[in-house]
Amino acid sequence: MDWKEVVLREEALRRAMLASDVSSLDKLLADELVFVDHLGRKVTKRDDLEAHRQKRFQLHQLDIVAQDKRVVGGNVVTVSEVVLAGITDGEAFTDRLVYTRVWRKDVEHGWQVTSGRCTRIK
Repeated sequence: MDWKEVVLREEALRRAMLASDVSSLDKLLADELVFVDHLGRKVTKRDDLEAHRQKRFQLHQLDIVAQDKRVVGGNVVTVSEVVLAGITDGEAFTDRLVYTRVWRKDVEHGWQVTSGRCTRIK
């Protein structure tokens, strides 16, 4: 399996998150996405797109510090340590997080995130 395409998709996702590019996010996130944020809240694709659309979540920085990837069955799992800064619900923040994402190849849309989780690290 060629996971290099997933690395390109990770970068496209990073750029889309920074730009709150809802159209690109819609293509990169699977309809059945379930994401668990650093506070333990479940976030659906719809929730994520609405937060970007309504500017409730805006990123000004999203730097990948380290990234690892593994092929698991027909999927690719990425683990990325990131530094990010922005505004969420009107409050400025800066965090260091580890994102774990499961990418699945969809026949129509290509590689999409189907599941994810982020954990705050110090």
